[in-house]
Amino acid sequence: RASIQLNEIQFMVCNRPSPIFEYPSISYTLYVNQQVKIAPTEYGFTSCFADPPLPNGLSLELGTCSIIGVARAPLSETSFTITNTESESTTVITLEVVECASSLYKMVRTYQTWAIREFFSIQDTQNDNVIFEVEQGHNAKPGVEWMDYVCIDQDAFYVRVNSTLEKWKRNSYLYLYYTISADDEEMVLKARYDPLVVDDVYYLRRPSIAASSNWLYKMDTVPSNWYSESASTADWSVGAKGSFPSSASGIQLYRQSFSIDSISDVKGVILSIRYKYGCVVYLNGAEVWRNGVDGDVAVDSVSTNEYDELRYRIVSLPGRSVPTSESPTPVDYLKQGTNVIAIALVSPSTALESTFDAMVRLMPTESESHIWDY
Repeated sequence: RASIQLNEIQFMVCNRPSPIFEYPSISYTLYVNQQVKIAPTEYGFTSCFADPPLPNGLSLELGTCSIIGVARAPLSETSFTITNTESESTTVITLEVVECASSLYKMVRTYQTWAIREFFSIQDTQNDNVIFEVEQGHNAKPGVEWMDYVCIDQDAFYVRVNSTLEKWKRNSYLYLYYTISADDEEMVLKARYDPLVVDDVYYLRRPSIAASSNWLYKMDTVPSNWYSESASTADWSVGAKGSFPSSASGIQLYRQSFSIDSISDVKGVILSIRYKYGCVVYLNGAEVWRNGVDGDVAVDSVSTNEYDELRYRIVSLPGRSVPTSESPTPVDYLKQGTNVIAIALVSPSTALESTFDAMVRLMPTESESHIWDY
């Protein structure tokens, strides 16, 4: 058995001062549906409580005293006293939660080494004004994921990635997510700076029809040419996600319209449709896509498809059809001015609870990433 001999031993006391209990800022403005993690500036705090209690959706994480969760409702500027139970020290922070009146995007950066030499900006396509920017020399830490939110009201914008290095380090990316709700989001961009492989500018547009918008709907009947631009909707009802009734026959029809100011600025459309079974989509009276439905949509139609889960499924479509031997003349799906989108949902059985929602985003003429997820 090994042993050790000590001639003398002295016990010493570490004179490191106790950590100061505080957060990086004394005031925060958050958005409704924003994911939050605000950690104390120093480690070592494990148990804390807030007075008054933190707003709906936010809490203090046991073991770190970080403020975590999702801000779920507006809150006027309110001060909270947060107490660390181990040291009995306190700090006061002010929280405000506001609604984004336009489109809320989550930005995520996965930094590797040389983080301060990688940067990006989000700018208005019309005038190049900076909407959001992380400048060269920022204080993000290597190997640590960074996250923030930006509320964008410009219809068209672009993301520019840059670096003082030849390219961003391996596995260093910028992700941009469109926030649908507290529980749903859609990735619209995954980018990195590497001029030898991809461009350093990515063009995007806000949704022309946003999540949870109102739609015209009709259940359990299929009027003739219900999907055409000129079809009468006088006896259709209006609703939004969470308010549509169920359908006894399993057939649900929806209509909405959106506008295109200049068709020369648009080359296609990206649809995000919340559904689980069969789906058929029409643009300005022309069928553009279907999944899990055979033949014409009728009251007795039955879906041949069933996914394991209900969620938003994404498909990118061109602005006009591709000529084929059967249809040599291309059909323009989109036009300048008002455009009508019509969607039929079909279930595999007779009854179908309505969980429908959909978003429409126009594709700019410049190159951008596209996601197929049907």
